[in-house]
Amino acid sequence: MIVGGDVAKVENKAAVVQDGELIRLIGWKAPKESRKLVELIKGLAKVAKVEVALESTGTYEDPLRALLATEQVPVFRVSTKHAHDSAEL
Repeated sequence: MIVGGDVAKVENKAAVVQDGELIRLIGWKAPKESRKLVELIKGLAKVAKVEVALESTGTYEDPLRALLATEQVPVFRVSTKHAHDSAEL
């Protein structure tokens, strides 16, 4: 299962995908709702292998990455350039 997130200063979005199928879209506000997102991801990790991919401008994803690291959830950073290039395809 993959959780792919676009992390900004406050308004954030993520998609939960399993086997190429969109399971759910998620929105949260950083930082006040970031722990709720981590709890959701921890719950998903109980039923499937979960990896998180984050795309952000600057370092906005760092606090979320730190929270996920404490839960030992694999986190990957997606290059902003790659995300924009893929959008053009």
